[in-house]
Amino acid sequence: MRSRISKLVMAGNTNDFVCTIHGFCVKVLRRDIHRIGFPKTFTILDDDDAETLAKQVLELHGLDRTKKTIKDLRSEVAKFKRIICPDYIDQYILPNAPKYVDTADFSPVETYIHYQALNYCLEFDDIINFVLYIFHTYMEVREYWQRKLNYIMVDEVQDCNRSDWAIMEIISDFYNNLFIVGDPDQAIYEWRGARPQDFINWECDDTIIM
Repeated sequence: MRSRISKLVMAGNTNDFVCTIHGFCVKVLRRDIHRIGFPKTFTILDDDDAETLAKQVLELHGLDRTKKTIKDLRSEVAKFKRIICPDYIDQYILPNAPKYVDTADFSPVETYIHYQALNYCLEFDDIINFVLYIFHTYMEVREYWQRKLNYIMVDEVQDCNRSDWAIMEIISDFYNNLFIVGDPDQAIYEWRGARPQDFINWECDDTIIM
């Protein structure tokens, strides 16, 4: 995409903000994650890393992996962060959050999150969750990024979930120059939380191009 844009505009008029929503959020975190006690050199866990961590947690809790698999634990962690404890950053991530001592203190899910915090590791969903937390907690950070982005365009918006929409709405709230592109008939990620109906119901203040 960056290469295609560079062919349409004058030399030097492309920048690092030609990226995914997650890519943008990583840029925010590299600058501002220190506000919640993480270094800017934090690690993003890939699938292999996350499976290794889940395996270590199962072994630490003495769980029989024929009864509770790595996939089970990772699914429980995702559900815990999304539904059971959406304020998990406050409760488990921040420097003043309760510290893990032994397996009697935490469940396997809590142990998993504790080790993420201990090793400054983020999972894919954490990237956006951390940015939303920082935007809602530190208004000066929120305003810095709002002022930095004069115009925002988001493509394939039919595949954005609630958190993606929250990021879009926050960063466009200062200049109100948000341009979105999508096709609800091509929505393929509803099983992953995408909300094409939000696109259909979006209220545009200016122009709609069909």
